[in-house]
Amino acid sequence: MTFNNGYGDDYAAGTPWAPQYVEYQGYLTAPTENPTRDGYEFRGWSTEPDGTAYWDFTQNQVLGSFTLYAVWEQLNYNVIYHVDNCNNKDQFSNAIVPWGTELAEPETVPEASGWVFTGWYLDKGCTVPAEFPITVVDNVHLYPAFAEAVTVTFYPYGQDIAEGMWTITVAKGSTIERPEEPVNEPFAFNGWYMQSSGESDDYSYLWDFETDTVESDIILAGAWGDALLQGNFFNTTRTSTCVRIQVQNTDGTWRPASGITDLTLNAHLLGSDVPLLGNGVIMREILPGSAEWQSGWDTSYAYYTASWTTPLSGQGIFTLTAKNYTFNVTP
Repeated sequence: MTFNNGYGDDYAAGTPWAPQYVEYQGYLTAPTENPTRDGYEFRGWSTEPDGTAYWDFTQNQVLGSFTLYAVWEQLNYNVIYHVDNCNNKDQFSNAIVPWGTELAEPETVPEASGWVFTGWYLDKGCTVPAEFPITVVDNVHLYPAFAEAVTVTFYPYGQDIAEGMWTITVAKGSTIERPEEPVNEPFAFNGWYMQSSGESDDYSYLWDFETDTVESDIILAGAWGDALLQGNFFNTTRTSTCVRIQVQNTDGTWRPASGITDLTLNAHLLGSDVPLLGNGVIMREILPGSAEWQSGWDTSYAYYTASWTTPLSGQGIFTLTAKNYTFNVTP
């Protein structure tokens, strides 16, 4: 008679479950110890592999050669989520799982008003972090840890421009991940800035995403360098002028400086800073295909025009201004 481990192999000679040779109608000797198997509890010996015919060493007689199979019961353990104080506690369910189960981190994040979830721990004091996946070999208790929540509001195009604004919530005292750099051609992005004083428009502190930590609700505003314009004036009279201009992209190439709505023209006499056109005159763009567009104009430039009532006289020079632009325009 041989003993089988119940999951594939016979036990060899020299083990407590070595084969036994017994006379007809004799009795087997019960092994001196029970076999062991990780994740299972030994329940006895059976003449059937499925464990349906238990063998009684004191009652059953040997009537021929056969095999006794170890009968095992798989061990199960509890997985308990300690989330009673969470807003979304109903989204977590405790479970009973077999020994050896690979327990993945829950996809659902625990929520608590005014707090940010920082991770799962294996103890109530949240000193032992849970390292997923967890191989279950005993009951598992999972405790969520939280930190005080603070908000970071990003204004990518400047503190006064709501377009593209977004907000994140992070743990107080933590660093934040650098967001993807915004694009606003032709302007070069110069970084994220925070207020450095109590003045509402004083965004002069450059945020360091590697070392700076968020200790309260803050606003980070994108800063942009001026774009460079080049071009020249033409068709100038005492009461009107035109200008053609290009703007430099961040890669150094040039394109038409179209769409500048605050392009302001002024003039002053040589040697004088007194503006001759008061607060200036807003120039109007002449678009390709319009009635004012002239054949032969270069479409790699944008064209603008302006006129005024009082004729200019004397030797003077025109100047152009527009927010976020630096000009290099020849008379």
